[in-house]
Amino acid sequence: MTDILIPIAISAAIFLLAYRRVRRQIGCQRLSLPRILIRLALSSLIGVFFIMLPTTSMIVRIAGVALGAALGLGSVLALKTERVDGERFYTPNPVFGLLVVALIIGRFAYRLVALGGISGMVRVGSAQGVESMGDPIGRLLLLAAVIYYVVFNLGILIRSER
Repeated sequence: MTDILIPIAISAAIFLLAYRRVRRQIGCQRLSLPRILIRLALSSLIGVFFIMLPTTSMIVRIAGVALGAALGLGSVLALKTERVDGERFYTPNPVFGLLVVALIIGRFAYRLVALGGISGMVRVGSAQGVESMGDPIGRLLLLAAVIYYVVFNLGILIRSER
């Protein structure tokens, strides 16, 4: 029974996270300074963690950081900020946000195919821990997404203060 429930629960969680991520990339968003700071801190810590993994090659690290920084910078340059009745709002460019969502979904799909389904991902993930987090392509895509969020959240802070 649990053999079928775990893959269904993981699929549902991934779908929910992807939906929330897409929703945050479309339309005007209220700027919440504590939320932005928490996202910035968490994404920075995760980014440092992935950069410091000894099993990740230097080429993957550089490519992931470069891709994530380029996407983040493009997104920040296309970002619109405004003040309405004393509150700050920002409108992200949906193209860049959806590109990052595509990176995350692409990484998941790649792992799904490479490991033979969600049950294979669960089995490998529980057996190998952090080392099972993927091959170079998977790590590159994950690092690019994390660095994007570091640059994007930092850019929101900087642009909103102007």
